[in-house]
Amino acid sequence: MTAFHGTLGLAGWQWMFVVEGLPCVVLGIVAWRFLVDRPDEAPWLSADERDLLIANLGTQRAQHHSFRHVLRDGRVWRMAFAYFCIICGLYAVNFWLPSILKSDGVTSTVDIGLYSTIPYLGAIAGMIVFGRSSDSHCERRLHSALPTLAGALALAAAAAGGHLAISLTFVTIATMGMWAAYTVFWAIPSDHLKGDVAAGGIALINTIGLFGGFGSPTIIGWARTTTGSLAAGLYVMVGLLMIGAVLLLAMRMPGASSQAQ
Repeated sequence: MTAFHGTLGLAGWQWMFVVEGLPCVVLGIVAWRFLVDRPDEAPWLSADERDLLIANLGTQRAQHHSFRHVLRDGRVWRMAFAYFCIICGLYAVNFWLPSILKSDGVTSTVDIGLYSTIPYLGAIAGMIVFGRSSDSHCERRLHSALPTLAGALALAAAAAGGHLAISLTFVTIATMGMWAAYTVFWAIPSDHLKGDVAAGGIALINTIGLFGGFGSPTIIGWARTTTGSLAAGLYVMVGLLMIGAVLLLAMRMPGASSQAQ
């Protein structure tokens, strides 16, 4: 943003969009070229592997489930709204971390960028630790709910602000918790939804959840404009994360194995 500012008449933030967007465009072209639709079109599979996948898909299609069944499943809606709450928290950090740092006295664009990497380094560690722990204990519900709750409490502490080291520490803990919860969360729908109904159910959960990507920045922006304080919007996200944790804690599935919980 600083080195390329003014190059070819573009502002630094515009160059950042170009540099970050081009790899996505290239990946989209590569995926369109090489990603196939059916097992029998996949050249990297052996004949036996193709036959096995085709047979498995045929078995799943034979177990017909209507999408209406998904819409009537209360657990799917609880998963969807819990995911919405997690996404709201994640986008709060994604969009507003630079503003949090700025409010704590960091003014250099380069310094803001460097400080902003710290929470995501913590998130990598959190995802690995909680993901491995979830697999080793064959447990999903608590491994998603508790990091969500920890993320909510840490974000509340970060919203209080006042000192860079304190804010950055709590934002890092919040980011670790939310990304750990996000990682483990997606094992829950795939355990609960089986057969051909899984695609529609997972799409429904993902669609509702991703509305948080629109809602979170909008709510925080509105609250900041109304109150003059970034903290007000962050506290709303704290509330949503706590609701998400409660929904996940309530995600006991009758007849399900501990893996599905």
